[in-house]
Amino acid sequence: MPDDGTAPAAAPTQIARRKYLLLPRWERRALQKTAAAAYARGDTIRTIAAAIGYSYATTHRILTDAGVTMRKRGGPSRDRNNHAAPPAPPRQPTSR
Repeated sequence: MPDDGTAPAAAPTQIARRKYLLLPRWERRALQKTAAAAYARGDTIRTIAAAIGYSYATTHRILTDAGVTMRKRGGPSRDRNNHAAPPAPPRQPTSR
């Protein structure tokens, strides 16, 4: 106990996280809805996993159980020099 008469600061509590498959159906559906909305916004599986407190694999399963269509891997295509391809020159009209 500190000398000023106040109570000591409480230790941070950890959120008790239960196994996904052992959650009640309504709780799984709510978790699926939350994760699917975040994925539709453009969040990555890793950021969703960190936010909801489950592993990457479990988060992937949550999303597939929710019926989410997964995005392809990787980002936009780039050339070897890490630059966008130059635009094509404008076409000249041909006379006949």
